[in-house]
Amino acid sequence: MAANSALDELPGDLLMWILIISELLVFGAGLAVFLSVRITDTLGFAQAQDMLDRTGAGINTILLITSGFIAGLACHLRHVNQRPAARLSLVAAAMLGMVFLWIKGVEFADKAAQGIVWDTHAFFNFYFLLTGFHAAHVAFGVVLLLLVACWDRAESIEDATAFWHMVDLIWVILFPVMYPSCDDSPVAYRRMGWAFAPLPRLCGSGAGGGLVALAGPLRRDRDGAGVV
Repeated sequence: MAANSALDELPGDLLMWILIISELLVFGAGLAVFLSVRITDTLGFAQAQDMLDRTGAGINTILLITSGFIAGLACHLRHVNQRPAARLSLVAAAMLGMVFLWIKGVEFADKAAQGIVWDTHAFFNFYFLLTGFHAAHVAFGVVLLLLVACWDRAESIEDATAFWHMVDLIWVILFPVMYPSCDDSPVAYRRMGWAFAPLPRLCGSGAGGGLVALAGPLRRDRDGAGVV
């Protein structure tokens, strides 16, 4: 009875929650593999991550969090029978999702213009797979929000809002893992046995911002000391 009562308290349909949990497990498995592979090539992954647009990703984070809040507000408005306001809120949440997709599309196009594709480096395998799969979920969520705005059923809005919050949560986890903060110091890289010549670093700029150029491996003298 207690288990049934707990399930009854969940907003929306049980099948939607099964879908949400399964999607979270899929993304969690993908991130676990990503972190495991990164351990084998921390230097290469750090270089590749420095080529990402952190500014655009940060803006997208704000957009999704704001959109999730508005979707939750729409759910509340529908429950208090303010149907026009609920519909407007759902459309606004969907529009923010569209802006997210536009920024993500610009980011992907920028990478293609730089000649960066999925097999450029192991990092970009995970980058395109995980962020692209998430973008597909955003697109599906946008369609879902617009559909429930038309149907205007409280239960449907709860399902769509729960799915949209799942999309938010996944991005909040992806963002710090895929777009870590910049570190201008090459000391850490030197300790790994490599010398780097930092180019002008613009943390988060689109066209190669924060890119560090490989100067070459440290040559070891007879005493084992590193010589550039």
